[in-house]
Amino acid sequence: MIIALSLATALLALALAYTSVRLAVYRYGLKEINQEFSFAIKGDTNARVTVSSGDKTLRAFADNLNGTLTDLREKELIYLKGDREIKSAIANVSHDLRTPLTAICGYLELIKDETDPDKVKKYFGIVHERTVALRQLTEELFGYTLTCNGERKLNVQTLSLGSVLEETLLGFYDALSERKITPDLHFCNATFECIADKSVLVRIFENVIGNAVKHSDGDFAITLNADGSIDFENTANSLDTVSVGKLFDRFFTVENGKTSTGLGLSIAKNLTQSLGGDISASLDGNRLRIHVVIPCKKIK
Repeated sequence: MIIALSLATALLALALAYTSVRLAVYRYGLKEINQEFSFAIKGDTNARVTVSSGDKTLRAFADNLNGTLTDLREKELIYLKGDREIKSAIANVSHDLRTPLTAICGYLELIKDETDPDKVKKYFGIVHERTVALRQLTEELFGYTLTCNGERKLNVQTLSLGSVLEETLLGFYDALSERKITPDLHFCNATFECIADKSVLVRIFENVIGNAVKHSDGDFAITLNADGSIDFENTANSLDTVSVGKLFDRFFTVENGKTSTGLGLSIAKNLTQSLGGDISASLDGNRLRIHVVIPCKKIK
């Protein structure tokens, strides 16, 4: 009995000693993790939390914290990028809005004191032109807001992809003629149907075609491929591969345009993705190709 009691006491003492050692290991490990996590979270570094202990639980805890740190750093980078974009956008939009407004105010002052009817007519024409540009800018900003917030109400119907594309292109007849651009069209002998909101589909095509008309160096081609995808191509000597990689970024402009917020292609991308499609850009030499895929099926 005494031997059994002594053995039990020895085992209990051994267990207590083992527990004390484990607690000490955990205490030291947690202190170590806490110090490294505090340094990593406060410092502008890519430091990771490490633990000298070989305990699996402590190592798993450190790994979880490192995963959290990675997520936080990725979110911080996204936030900083968005913050820079917004600040840049505010400056760009302020400039783009101020330019036509300044012109409108200036010519209205001239009209007020002008007695020559020909000059008054000319000034009114300039005011009208600047007003249209101003409206285009504000509508582009408003459309982007609706797209990003998902507030656009969709009227889904079955549409002919080629017909909507042709109809949209016709709307650019004057703009193309003004730039002396004759579109080179290559439509395959097939009919494709898609289920979409017509206004959304038109807006995608308008933004892509409008971008091409604005920045083309004198040519423009549209190809409706046998798989239903569409290629928009034009010569763009001002572009390089870096610029092409940013074409769909918010507020990116190739140059400081007078009537552009840099949202056109970003809106086109958001809308295309909302239809389950995809849009991409590539540069072959000096030739820009924008490839648009809208989910559709071949009818004949």
